[in-house]
Amino acid sequence: MAGRAAAGGVVVNERIVIGAAVLMGTLILAVLFARLLPTGRHRAPRTATETVSLAELLAPREALVTDVAWCPAERAEQVHVFLALGGRVCCSCQGLTPHGPLTSVPAVNHG
Repeated sequence: MAGRAAAGGVVVNERIVIGAAVLMGTLILAVLFARLLPTGRHRAPRTATETVSLAELLAPREALVTDVAWCPAERAEQVHVFLALGGRVCCSCQGLTPHGPLTSVPAVNHG
């Protein structure tokens, strides 16, 4: 070995060469494995029975109560629909004012 190094050649440890080859082989296998696995992008599209329309999401059964409240979009008091999951929708401009669940319901006057 000393003779090869003196002649201008590079002395390389065999363990380094074997380790580099194993590492490259592992990387190639990992890339091929990742490319061949299904990614989920090829799923069948949803049918009409599996989806929920916007009209069904905003069905009247969601609303708890209607009352007058401040509308930030119109900067005036307007009639709003208070939602069970939180927030309210302005009946004039259909703007949504988000709130926490059941915190935006107006106080009931039992007097």
